[in-house]
Amino acid sequence: MLFANQQGENRGAFSDENLMAFAQAIGLDMESFRSCYRSGKYADVVEAERQEGQARGVRSTPTIFINGQKFEGAYPFDVFQPVIEAELGRRP
Repeated sequence: MLFANQQGENRGAFSDENLMAFAQAIGLDMESFRSCYRSGKYADVVEAERQEGQARGVRSTPTIFINGQKFEGAYPFDVFQPVIEAELGRRP
């Protein structure tokens, strides 16, 4: 639902109102969702992840790291497979 409704960075697609509408559209328990969302329970975790991404130079989604090698953009598995296999071959 989030990916289907993104409109670009900082364009309001993920406003509180829209997120509530998305949650309802996919059939979430709205009382539980509202309570969790408004509590800020995961705000520190989200902020820590954002800071780590910024520190690692993440500028776009998706960004994938394989043992420190950064891949920006959506790639098919066959792009990652040789990198993964090479990394696995380096392990004792």
